[in-house]
Amino acid sequence: MSADKLFQKAFDKHRQMQFREAADLYRKFLKHNPNHLDANYLLGTLYAQSDNLSEAERFLSRAEAINPASALVKVNLGNLYKAQGKYDKAVECFTRAIQLKPDLPQAYFGLGSALELRGDNEQQTNDCYFKALSLDPSIPEVHQAVGRRYFKARKPEALDHFETAKRLNSELPEIDRDLGLAYLRYERSPEAAECLKIAVTKCPDDATARFFLAVAQGEEPDPELKKKYYQEEFDRFAPTFDGLLVDKLGYRGPSQLVDLTKEHCGNEIKFNNAIDLGCGTGLSGVAFRDHARTLSGIDISEKMLEAAAGKNCYDRLLRGNILEVLITCEEKFDLFIAADVFIYIGDLAPLFQEVKARADRNAMLVFTTESCDGEGFVLKASGRYAHSPAYIHSVADHYGFKVMGEKEVQLRTEGADWIMGNCYLLTLR
Repeated sequence: MSADKLFQKAFDKHRQMQFREAADLYRKFLKHNPNHLDANYLLGTLYAQSDNLSEAERFLSRAEAINPASALVKVNLGNLYKAQGKYDKAVECFTRAIQLKPDLPQAYFGLGSALELRGDNEQQTNDCYFKALSLDPSIPEVHQAVGRRYFKARKPEALDHFETAKRLNSELPEIDRDLGLAYLRYERSPEAAECLKIAVTKCPDDATARFFLAVAQGEEPDPELKKKYYQEEFDRFAPTFDGLLVDKLGYRGPSQLVDLTKEHCGNEIKFNNAIDLGCGTGLSGVAFRDHARTLSGIDISEKMLEAAAGKNCYDRLLRGNILEVLITCEEKFDLFIAADVFIYIGDLAPLFQEVKARADRNAMLVFTTESCDGEGFVLKASGRYAHSPAYIHSVADHYGFKVMGEKEVQLRTEGADWIMGNCYLLTLR
């Protein structure tokens, strides 16, 4: 077989997604033509498609060495570095690709996504995405990325871009979930449920899609599903959690709880054995450290606990579901802290029961809630629970707690508005 026919056969197998056969043929061709640009480039992209990133890097790097002026090779090498988490190298490749070919939309899209993953300036990320969109408005991945930026900023334009992305490629990964979440945010629950059903059908293990499908259908998510969803979310957000919540959203829950505690107990209050329920990255630990001789923390997320450990404010950190940890715990505590935690629980009765069982004499429970009207609690479209003051008073009374302090507060921003909630201080009767 001639070299040209061998290369064409490899290319045909590649297009048919017969990756193993294609790789063997490309390698056979390269044995006699080691400096063939297209063969090295295509074999590198094949290995990237097969998630064999080390071999992908090997052959794409060869292609780059053969032709350093190829912007397309730079883009694919940048995509590879991005997949490997080597964001600095990815940014370098995409930047060089733009220098070589300033009208290449894939280079701007790649640079925007690498900057976003690296946590760079948001405006620069947005500029890259919109430049890619202006160069070629027919790339579904760009519309999806722009939609996510708008969704994050709580702007309704997200819907238009998600709908366009799906119209351009209905099989685009996660587009049904993205569109479903956007419909849900803008109170279009039937359409949200339809999209999220498709997302779950395509990916049954997608905890986010399954969780919000239940929300869209007005159902309570299964406890195991809630556990999986929250654990994945907290692990994902742990590296940027403090910056997002405190710096961008104005969150002050822990300091608000400290202030409420001081109002009722005095500035010099010192607890013997405190426990932070759902400690997250340790924001409450920092706030309460000077007011507890011993301070423990519980969280379901390993990544959150790693961040909390870095603050050096806890004597002990425990990983697990709050309720399950309390049930197996044999200690008594005189302070229970739950800042921005009950928004993930809903029915508080089982937790109040276990707090009472683990409470020392004269113990206190301090916590925040998002507020709602009525007599109970609701699961909001955001996936968070809100509890009415009437519900808190009812559960507290049932389990022998007295509400000693209660204050309406601004919890955090959401778009241009503040989410309103309450701080509570309860004591055992």
